Amino acid sequence: IAALGITTNERMNARRYKHFKVTATSIESPFNHGCIRNFIDFFEIRCCGLIRPVTVDWTTQYTIDYDQTSGSGYQLV
Repeated sequence: IAALGITTNERMNARRYKHFKVTATSIESPFNHGCIRNFIDFFEIRCCGLIRPVTVDWTTQYTIDYDQTSGSGYQLV
């Protein structure tokens, strides 16, 4: 997770997710901030106010609606 900014599940199913850019040799994640920053954010490391993890409340970022017309299930809006 720290090195690539992507989980094993996301790596295996990257073609299913629209927010990943998949090429023949790599997968680009919009959540990758570099190895060190990913490590700091993942483990929520703090150091005398010099280093602070980026915390995002994902429940306020997106709303999930159920698409009843097509029956395809849940969809991010």
